[in-house]
Amino acid sequence: MPSIEKAFQLADEHGCSGVELMPFRWTRVDYIEGLAAKHYAAVSGIHFPFRWHTQKLRQEMASETRPLFGLLRLLYWPIFDCGHLSCPAMKLSQAFPKAYRLFHPEVYLQAGKEACYVDGEICFENHRKLGLQPEVWDPEILQNELIELWPKRFLMFDPWHAAISQPKPIPQLFRRLRPAGLHFSFGDNEKIHRLPTPKEWEDLSAVIREQNCLRYLVIEVREVGKARRMIEDTLGI
Repeated sequence: MPSIEKAFQLADEHGCSGVELMPFRWTRVDYIEGLAAKHYAAVSGIHFPFRWHTQKLRQEMASETRPLFGLLRLLYWPIFDCGHLSCPAMKLSQAFPKAYRLFHPEVYLQAGKEACYVDGEICFENHRKLGLQPEVWDPEILQNELIELWPKRFLMFDPWHAAISQPKPIPQLFRRLRPAGLHFSFGDNEKIHRLPTPKEWEDLSAVIREQNCLRYLVIEVREVGKARRMIEDTLGI
């Protein structure tokens, strides 16, 4: 992932409308406001942390016996911080009210009553299966249970997460979901995470153009220009 300022620079250079931020523990609102003004790139979205600070999380961290996982938690959570009512993501969401708030569904569920304090437009990204409950990784269940019945919510559809988590063909799934957001992630070799077959990419491309439902196309990548060309060549969007 690029540095925060590099992300704003890339967005400005390649004509992207904005940046989806995943703040660190020390990310300050005034610093982000300065970058947005300097690079003429909006804060389009705010990615909330991967865990919410709860009593259960504290118990898990205290009871961890695997050395590698214990070290990961000791390093990772202090850097990215856990979600809580005064975490950087909450402060940024107050400073940038037009930005969507992106949650992995299990984090929103962990937050419990504190989730009520997250205002504005909320989107949920379908996660990888990883033994989690179906409303976390199955985008159709997620949409039915956490999105459709609520105002100002939408699905950020990750086709790679969906492909590795369930057997439904991705193009047909996209047609049924008609998501407002689409998330593409590129690896270090700048190859787009592949669906099972090239034919599925072709079919997905046709369905995206047919449905015309997207409001957000989010690209997670190190080098935006190459990724943008690949998306235009592969999907025609």
